[in-house]
Amino acid sequence: MRIQFFILITLLVFSACKRTVTETNATQLRIQNHTSYVYDSVHVISPGGKQVYYHINPGGFSGYKPFSFLYRYAYIEVYYNGRKLTLQPFDYVGEEKLNSGNYTYRLGIMFTLQEFLTLECNQD
Repeated sequence: MRIQFFILITLLVFSACKRTVTETNATQLRIQNHTSYVYDSVHVISPGGKQVYYHINPGGFSGYKPFSFLYRYAYIEVYYNGRKLTLQPFDYVGEEKLNSGNYTYRLGIMFTLQEFLTLECNQD
C-alpha cells in the first residue's frame, strides 16, 4: 500500500511540473526590408513556428518574434504594393537548425522578367 501511495504522489508531482522556454534559450527572428517598397505584411512559416510581421518600411526592421527553432530559410510570403511574392523551399533535407539566438531575414526583391524574393539570413 505504501508503494502504491508513493508512486501516486510521484506521478502527481511530475505531472504538475511544466517545462518552460527561457528567453536565453529562445530563437528569435526579425525581418529587414531591403527594398524601396513598404512591406504590408510578411508571413514566415517554418517547421519551428509561424509568425506574421506587419508594416515594415523600406530599409527598416521589424521587431523580433519567437520560434521554437529556425533554418537559414523558410516559406515566406511578402505582401507589398498590392502584390504577393512567395519564397517556397523544396524541403529541409540536410539543413541544420540554427543555434538559439537572434536572427534577421534580410528580404529583397530582384526584378528581371519576373519579380523574385531574395533572402539572406544573418545572426545578430
